Amino acid sequence: FSVATKDIIQQGGCFVPGTRIMTHRGLIPIEEIVEGHARAFAATHQGYKEVTARFDNGSKDVYEVTTASGLRVATTGEHKFLTFNENGEFFLAPLSTLKTGDHAVMFLGQWRDDIPCVPLFTTIPEPSKYSYGRKDMTLPEVFTQDLAFLVGVYHADGSKIADEHSPNGKGIRIAMAKDRPEDLKTILGVIERCFAIAPKLHHGDGAVWDVEIFSRALNEYLVKNKLMKTSSVTVTVPEQVFRSPQSVVAAYIAGVFMGDGTNRGGKGGLRITTVSRQFAQQLQLLLLNLGIASRIKVQERKTQGWRTLYAVTVNGETFMKRFVRLLAPWTEKVNDHP
Repeated sequence: FSVATKDIIQQGGCFVPGTRIMTHRGLIPIEEIVEGHARAFAATHQGYKEVTARFDNGSKDVYEVTTASGLRVATTGEHKFLTFNENGEFFLAPLSTLKTGDHAVMFLGQWRDDIPCVPLFTTIPEPSKYSYGRKDMTLPEVFTQDLAFLVGVYHADGSKIADEHSPNGKGIRIAMAKDRPEDLKTILGVIERCFAIAPKLHHGDGAVWDVEIFSRALNEYLVKNKLMKTSSVTVTVPEQVFRSPQSVVAAYIAGVFMGDGTNRGGKGGLRITTVSRQFAQQLQLLLLNLGIASRIKVQERKTQGWRTLYAVTVNGETFMKRFVRLLAPWTEKVNDHP
């Protein structure tokens, strides 16, 4: 597929289905723009421009481009990339003319914050005969900052509370470090605001608290909206995040960082670790469109019998400050190092 605006035309080049394009409605798959009838305004280096032409280019050979930072995109050989020569002069070049070692310029996005919050399904199955004593709770009707943050923490360091009577479980559990009192206070407050229910707090394995929400209704709600985490290997960024305003996207990333992030300071940078390559790539794409460049570092751990680890790392003073500014309202972790 390919799209064009009045002033910017991508001649001959196209993307594979599933490629996300930044628009006034968030990061949406390109086929949704091509096949849909609604107006779309795409982010360009000249600001947001209305899409005036769209094409289904049929079947063509495509190539996956991978940068040293871990960014990936699949295009046809005719797709043009912005690059530069040894004199620092910028120019557009088709992929077919580029070779390993050439440079590609990244476009840092400016995610809009006037995008409406995504509506959610709140109609869940009636309680079973095993749901005695089920407590009333609020189920958010839209994907808010609080809910995005909570889902992010759960995706990073949470699990389903198993239930012999329900395949979806009877609640969720989130591990919180005992030496993070402010973060614990934050997560407890978010749960209260989101669901109007008080979580249970128990001593977990090691120096952690287990924050537990016992509710089959919550799990049915998470499943209905495709927010339930099945495993750390298969976890992905929810579709709602890609279509949310900037503040909601930042809240989700803050939740993930609270669960699986570290501030190593200096050249160590700020990083989020995961065993899901797709999750790492999606987080990197979100950050790029928030104006934050990052690098995915891969750590093979086969000799130890562990899964490969992917670290989404933010380096450089400008990007680190931007990252901290977006996440500081949610977690004290980002301020571990000056």
